Amino acid sequence: VSYSGDDSYEWFGGAVNCKHLVAYAGIDDDFDTDNGFKGLIQFGIGLRIPSNADQSGSNGFESDNDANGSTNIPRTSAVFSNITLIGPYFAGQTATINSNFRRAAHIRRNSALTVVNSIMTGYPDAGLLVDSRLTNSHFQNGTAVFKNNIIGGIPSGWAGKIASSSDTIAVTTSSAVAAWVVSNATDTFTTSNEVNLVRPNLYTNPNYAPASASVANAGSNFTTGKTPFNSSPLVDFTYAPSVPNSKVYNFTNLTNTRGINTTYSWDFGGLGSSTQANPSFTFTTNGSFIVKLTATNAFDSSFVNKTVVVSVSDKPAANFTYVQGAAAGSRDFTFTNTTDEKGTATSYAWDFGVTTSTADTSSAKNPVFTYAANGTYTVRLIASNAFLADTITKTVTVTATDVKEVNIAMNQIAVYPNPANENVTVSFDLLNANDVQIDLIDITGKTIRATNSMRFSSGMNEISLNTADITPGIYFVKVSTTELSKTTRLVIIK
Repeated sequence: VSYSGDDSYEWFGGAVNCKHLVAYAGIDDDFDTDNGFKGLIQFGIGLRIPSNADQSGSNGFESDNDANGSTNIPRTSAVFSNITLIGPYFAGQTATINSNFRRAAHIRRNSALTVVNSIMTGYPDAGLLVDSRLTNSHFQNGTAVFKNNIIGGIPSGWAGKIASSSDTIAVTTSSAVAAWVVSNATDTFTTSNEVNLVRPNLYTNPNYAPASASVANAGSNFTTGKTPFNSSPLVDFTYAPSVPNSKVYNFTNLTNTRGINTTYSWDFGGLGSSTQANPSFTFTTNGSFIVKLTATNAFDSSFVNKTVVVSVSDKPAANFTYVQGAAAGSRDFTFTNTTDEKGTATSYAWDFGVTTSTADTSSAKNPVFTYAANGTYTVRLIASNAFLADTITKTVTVTATDVKEVNIAMNQIAVYPNPANENVTVSFDLLNANDVQIDLIDITGKTIRATNSMRFSSGMNEISLNTADITPGIYFVKVSTTELSKTTRLVIIK
């Protein structure tokens, strides 16, 4: 291609392989690649004459992934080998050179172009210009390669350079780029003539072969070490409850970032999200939840889904209250279940503490049980759900209320006021004169106050008891003669 009005060769994607290309006296770039082109190009010449250059800046190589420098794939990753680029600058040049000439190679906008075993001379700004963080990372991680080349006659002196506007990593200065170029088996010379080709700048009769003393006669290497490009993060994570039987889960990020800065986005089954690398999350209910971790770097994004099964045993908190029946002589107790079931189906097992019986149990939620005898009993309630059980025990004292006894010496007894406060009057009707003693008994059966035995005449009698210093509660008043006793219940309040 001679005297092209734009780029001499440009590949817009694809993977075609080409050989033996000549670009002569074009206006813009000799070899331009973009839109994901990944072909192999070998044996090419690009010759520039001093007057022909484009206002956009003329280069030997120019390469973009696309016009926006996106992370779209396939990524531009062509390989150029055995290419000779002759720019307009050389010792003895007398013609006026167009000021729009720029670099031998301008690799930019996320391109991963590779140039090996090639010669580049006579471009004013730089041998290689690395432009953009993405392109720089490709050269640093081996997905793009620039090695075993020859660079000479760069008036600015920069064998390699970095664009001042680049957001860069690893290699952050032009001096570092130049040193990196040299470290990758690239020979550099101050003048184009030192490269020692036969007649590269004789436009009427050029010869681009190496002269006998040229460094280009040796040193090629076709094992480039180019890494197939795959910058997608390898996403993985593990998870576990923070403590046993907990709905709080800790997530450990195991993503392989491929050495590239990576951000994270977690989705906890639609219940919440996080951008932390290693978050914790509290699930509000049991169930199966699809947890998604998405990892994103400057080039690609990938994700993994895992199913987290939350099956936490919500232990119930067992509890109950009880009350004794009010009927005369009653040993009936009603038990009211106040267990906190934690929103989970719960079953119950009661044991009413009668050690001589196996029939003192119930599975009812709120049972009623009748004790056969007075006494002190340990009542146990076990509350169970599908996960765990909880047990509570309480001591119940049984004393029959208003016990009716054989009527031999007394017709009736009564206490008033009932409830009482500071004083209570006990009345009793004797059939015959008799000795009488009054006992005040608490619900445990302990006598806390008693009168001396005194003689009373037949008929209705009364005696007053001072209860001002007695703790409020339920008590029993027992009236005893030499033949019998009668008991009635008394409530003391304050």
